[in-house]
Amino acid sequence: MVSWALNELAVGQQKTNHLPNVLELPLELWSTVEFAAQTLERANDASYSKVVELFRNKSSSTTTDPNYSLWLRAFNLLVPSFDQRHTDLVTALLDMDWASQGTGFRDVFIRFVCGLASAHPFYLPLVLESLVRTFRDPNVDVGLLEGSHLSLEHILDLVPTAASVLVPIFTRAFPHRREDITVQTRFLENALRVARYARVLQYPLLLLIVEKLLDIDVAIQVEVEELTEDEIEEVRHAMEKNDDIAAKAEASTALTLLDQDAGDDVFPEDLDSDGESDMDVELSPAAIDFADMLAKLDKMLAIMFAMLAGSQRAAPSAFRMKPDAGSREAIMQDLLTIFERKVLTTHRSRYTQFLIFYGCSLSSSHSNDFLSLLCSMVLDDHAPVHIRMTAAAYAGSYIARAAYVSQTGVQATLQILLGWADLFVTRNTSPSVMVDSRVFYSVVQAVLYALIFRWEELLLGGTSAHFSTELHVLKRVILSKWEPLKVCPQTTVNEFLRLAHESDFFWLAVDEETSPPGAMSSETPSTVNGSGQSSIALLLELYPFDPYNLVKSRIYIDDIFRHWSTDVDDDIESVGSDTSSENSADVADVVGSLL
Repeated sequence: MVSWALNELAVGQQKTNHLPNVLELPLELWSTVEFAAQTLERANDASYSKVVELFRNKSSSTTTDPNYSLWLRAFNLLVPSFDQRHTDLVTALLDMDWASQGTGFRDVFIRFVCGLASAHPFYLPLVLESLVRTFRDPNVDVGLLEGSHLSLEHILDLVPTAASVLVPIFTRAFPHRREDITVQTRFLENALRVARYARVLQYPLLLLIVEKLLDIDVAIQVEVEELTEDEIEEVRHAMEKNDDIAAKAEASTALTLLDQDAGDDVFPEDLDSDGESDMDVELSPAAIDFADMLAKLDKMLAIMFAMLAGSQRAAPSAFRMKPDAGSREAIMQDLLTIFERKVLTTHRSRYTQFLIFYGCSLSSSHSNDFLSLLCSMVLDDHAPVHIRMTAAAYAGSYIARAAYVSQTGVQATLQILLGWADLFVTRNTSPSVMVDSRVFYSVVQAVLYALIFRWEELLLGGTSAHFSTELHVLKRVILSKWEPLKVCPQTTVNEFLRLAHESDFFWLAVDEETSPPGAMSSETPSTVNGSGQSSIALLLELYPFDPYNLVKSRIYIDDIFRHWSTDVDDDIESVGSDTSSENSADVADVVGSLL
């Protein structure tokens, strides 16, 4: 083994023009290789332990030492001699701050880890974990980070099984929602960069990212319902003082942890011109946690939107060049699959679904694919009922709120939904306990909600003549014995009926004598079969694309989002926020008032 290594060294020296002191280095390195080979052969004796300790001490030092370079070059030549006995030595080598040792040392280190991972499968997880670990540190040296990505890219090319090993490593390494916002965003940027150069990892990494976004998103909705009115007022007041949520949350957290004697100059950037601190509101721990998680979700979604846009604005370095059409197409197809698998089944998500909303705005084909997916799920008799109901809510909310969806797209979606509802009432002429009507009411609710937002466009756009057939269908559905206006949420029903009575557009849909009924009144059909009326009310109140209120990332949504813009009651902006309990906090109102 030693003679082989020396021969490789001699050949390598002739090909290398940047080795220092060419006349002396071979002799030094030859002796180091020989000693290193003997050390590896005697993995349990004192000399081996001293070498391990040598590199362990080096892991906490950034001082350049040519002896370490000699050792690493020697170990690089002796990669085939490593086995499982040398795990502690390999760990010490991987923990070194190798970026601080210079470009030459970094190049040798990259060759060493790539050779080790490809030659010894049992070291592959250890090597990959050490590389991914650098993706979490917001203060990591740029050279170290670049070297980690370069090493990882080489390993993925050399070892076909590396991708399958890497996915669970990323899953374990992804920061918990309670971890610092800088750790969250740095890891997200690096994960997206890996997905960029390792196409085989694009879907699993996007899936992991969306799962983490949903985790934060749902936690926010849960926490806001647990905040007291005083705590909500605290957060609102603090944010009025400082519209940078992250800075406010971080500063507030620090103030809570620091002794009061630390003084106001701990955060000099928060002092006004008079030397007085704007940080005069000390938030409760629950309020701090709420504001902090809002800031995390906001920044992480901004990064994701920038990735989809291919924009330089707030984008990680890997996405500063605009993605080609094929790349964006692949990303959107993955996101649609992830939406169906994860987002659609997460009831309390409020913001994560806007990844699809924004992505679909970049191409009409993406929007058509999304609507096709939603409609096919609604019409799928074999799908779970709650999935079909949620898909109907998404379809109605999407065509209502997405300003970029064409009149043709809106009308086609309404035709599909109304066609299914008409078929339902035709097949089931009278309410019966044997018929599960939950999907029916969800579909009608989606149609009403969409028409409230898009009726004027359909009329003024010259499509009213073509849409008259759908209005006749809607009239039959509304006046059927299933009485959907007595089941759908009252706010939506009242606004729809107001428009029907006041406009010429809806005269075909309802009769003048139709009056706005009370939602879930005593006359509500007793045949809402399945999980009961409380269950259907919960899902009928779901409007996935409510107004987007996150401060930093809303710049991607504002221009493509349709807000309520008539002079009717502003209540309609919170359509779908009716709750069965008067004491239940409305997330949209609370977050909207805060941001």
